[in-house]
Amino acid sequence: MTFFKSNGQQAGALAPMCRAMMSDAIVDHLEKQIRNAFLGLPVAYICGGGTGFNSISSSDVFDPDLAMDISLEFAYNEVLDPNSPNGVNSVAYASPGQIYTAQQDAGYVDTAKYSEVGARSLLRYEMGMFKGLRYVQHPINTLWNCGAIKAQLKVSSAINAGDGAPDPSSTKVLGAYKVGQKSGPTRYIQCGDATAGAITDIDIGDVISIHTLRSDASVSPYDVLYAPLPTDGTKTDRRVVSINYDAGHITVDRPIQMDYTTDLDDGDGATYAYITKGLHVHAAVVMAAPGAVVGGFAQPPQLMFPPAIDDREAMWRISWDSVHNYGLFRPETAVVIFSAGYVSRAGFKRLGNE
Repeated sequence: MTFFKSNGQQAGALAPMCRAMMSDAIVDHLEKQIRNAFLGLPVAYICGGGTGFNSISSSDVFDPDLAMDISLEFAYNEVLDPNSPNGVNSVAYASPGQIYTAQQDAGYVDTAKYSEVGARSLLRYEMGMFKGLRYVQHPINTLWNCGAIKAQLKVSSAINAGDGAPDPSSTKVLGAYKVGQKSGPTRYIQCGDATAGAITDIDIGDVISIHTLRSDASVSPYDVLYAPLPTDGTKTDRRVVSINYDAGHITVDRPIQMDYTTDLDDGDGATYAYITKGLHVHAAVVMAAPGAVVGGFAQPPQLMFPPAIDDREAMWRISWDSVHNYGLFRPETAVVIFSAGYVSRAGFKRLGNE
């Protein structure tokens, strides 16, 4: 992250703001790594049956009645609090789409109905409870476009960090935000040949994924051939704000924040990445006790403030570093549920890969 000073002096509140933004970025990075570790839990429930994402259709939305099955499993694993035999200590960290489905059930209990009387202290972001299973919401558990593919396009021109967003001098995203730089970036992603579907299958309001890795369908639950992988560090998810179907140009709501400048050499013309529109898979991690995933840190995250990089000492950078990893430790204390579900971005509500 780069920021500027004037004559070596702090530029107002810019430096503290950059530190806060970097701290948020570190948290986001670690949360995604933790989520990815949980996605590898050995016990996975697939709504609609089967063993992986390939078995999930758009109608296979979250089933809140699975709470009873999961409580039964936890009871036999002897991981439930003996003072709460009905599983009220079990917590589901679910996507907003999964909680939206659970809220449609008459048995769902909103937090307002059990927190006011002091029956239970609320967890942060707790939304409610169903059959003893408490729900905590986190959008990171939406695995964008990782299910059945509706359209997949090659990116035929290199993408540089900062590309892809509209010109801020003429277009405001959501009528308010001027995103990206005024000069320099390319205002669109150049699409090439389609490997599945067509560019006309992509609509304004869709959330698409830009990625370099594709599933070979050999490992469950990632068994959709050529689908993006949620564990892919090059995967970027963006909402489409405009499309030029004739020219093959797609413009997204925020600049792409990494370079896609290496030809993947797939044997059929230049391919720098893939754009995929597919079924959004939702993941709910249900925990009965801590310890399913643990982190090992040889070096905790550290912010670094190197010296100015220009002659006028006006350009400064903040960076961070860490040596760590997350892995399974007590997997019997948690399970993961994969389903389809609703998403809504900027007024565009979608189910599956509509």
